[in-house]
Parts: sequence; C-alpha cells; structure tokens
Amino acid sequence: MMPKLSDERVQELLEAAGESRRLEFKSGLDWRDPNSLWLRESIVRAILGMSNTPSGGQVIIGISEGPNHTPRPTGLTAAQLASFDDLERVQANVDSFTYDSILHTWEYGEHRGSYFVFVTVQEFLEIPTLCRINGDHIDGQGRRVLTENDLYVRSRKTPYSTKKATDLEMREIIRTAVDKSNSDLQKRGWLRAADVGSTDFYKAQASDLLDS
Repeated sequence: MMPKLSDERVQELLEAAGESRRLEFKSGLDWRDPNSLWLRESIVRAILGMSNTPSGGQVIIGISEGPNHTPRPTGLTAAQLASFDDLERVQANVDSFTYDSILHTWEYGEHRGSYFVFVTVQEFLEIPTLCRINGDHIDGQGRRVLTENDLYVRSRKTPYSTKKATDLEMREIIRTAVDKSNSDLQKRGWLRAADVGSTDFYKAQASDLLDS
C-alpha cells in the first residue's frame, strides 16, 4: 500500500505551473487494465528517463492535457487507485525493464475528491539506466514506447519530454557517470588511469553492463 501525502503537500505539488525537466504529468489509469498498456509503458519510460536526468525528478499520475497543452488535474477514481495497492507488483513491472533496480518511491494523495499518484525517482547511482527489453505496445507505424537498450532522458529544452538521449544529453550523462565512478574510486583510495578518456571509460562500463 502506498503512503499517503498530507493535503498540504498534495496541493503544493499540484500547483506546479506545468511540466519541467524534473516534472512530468501522466493521465490517470488502472494499472492492471490491458487497455492501459500504452499509458502504463509511457509511465515506465518516464521513470527510466527521470533516473538519467540530473538529480532525478517526479512523475505525477492523474494530470491530463487540456486546451493549449495546459495541465488539468483530473485525478484517478478510487477503483483506479486500488490498482496500485499491490505496490511490489507495480515496482517489479517497472524494474523488469531495467538491468538494475531504479530507486523510486510511490505515494498518493487526495485533492478535491480525486486521487493522485506521485512517483519520486532518484538519479542513477553508478551506471545510467538502459531499457532492458522491448515493451509490448507498438503503434500504427511500428514504433514502440519502450525499446531494448534505448537510453531515455528528460529533454534539456522546452517543450519538455522523455525521449531517447541525443548527443547533447549523452555527453551530460557520460560526464555524470564518470564523475560518479571517479568519486567511488576516490572513496576506495583508487585513482582512474590518466590516459583513459572519459568517453572510453563510460563505454567500457556500459559494455560490462550489457554483457552481464
């Protein structure tokens, strides 16, 4: 069962003017409903993307898109909220798309008679988060929401979205991964060889991950 946020905290979170690099909105859904596959996999994609974004971020479930792309806090029904009761199963569903578990917490709150789910995602600890397997949803043009070995991230510029990392985001992710590795080595009293470039160092780590 998800922890419940205070009414004051829920109102504070819902007062956000719109999406940002560290905040993404998703419509309400029944997590168990097969007809919600596209939206469920979009939420998983958003969580993967937040884990590759500096300082992580939050996904709020229960906010639809209104006219002129304005957010509408439509919320979830009590029945939809109940589909998240088996939280271990929901989290396992997310983790099934990753090589390593993502640090993320799920909470819910109530506002004006509707429910909202708040997923707080931490930035990756050591290795960037790659999508481990293909998702099941395929659109009319043969595109998947989740594609094996894609690396998703929140875009650096507006309009904000969760997308496959471009060269710009990849350079940022590489720097972050190398900095984390260097910090870990220093804590252990080790130093990375000076002749190993940052990009090569990251590629070696990513290769080790994919081979494991």
